[in-house]
Amino acid sequence: PQSVLAKRQSQAPRLLELVVSNLYEEVPNDDTPSSMWTMHVALGGLVNENIAKLIDKVVYELPPPWKQRSVTTYPPFFSLRRHSPTAFTVRCQVHWNLMLGMNPTEVDHPVMFRKDGNRSVFWIDANRAALDVLELDTLARAPRRVAHLQLHRGSCPVAGVFNA
Repeated sequence: PQSVLAKRQSQAPRLLELVVSNLYEEVPNDDTPSSMWTMHVALGGLVNENIAKLIDKVVYELPPPWKQRSVTTYPPFFSLRRHSPTAFTVRCQVHWNLMLGMNPTEVDHPVMFRKDGNRSVFWIDANRAALDVLELDTLARAPRRVAHLQLHRGSCPVAGVFNA
């Protein structure tokens, strides 16, 4: 019956598309080549002001030799910019809006120095009821197609993080 179907759909998790990406540019630096890189975290299909309603902050954990290895970024861009002579991997901790009732998500992103940088996509299992509350304000203004791409409805084989 319809009531059973509606109940199952309301209890099914939703997946958020978490996108971590970096860009880079070569910069002159005496005899040693160096790259200026920028990385940021986004949610597929949403603009920065709406992402800030779902994500409170992002903490980037940089590898040695950086002296400041933990850098916290805030809305609206969640971006970080630094120099480096070599590629490396950054751990990103995404801290969600408290209304989502979600623990921080940790993902690793390899920073690559190539023409288009690098892009990592992760599917995050989110609380459907909390998203429904936040969606009224966040996704109501998004085009229907974007909202459909952003929040995949249905059951998940495993709770947590899904690599695309």
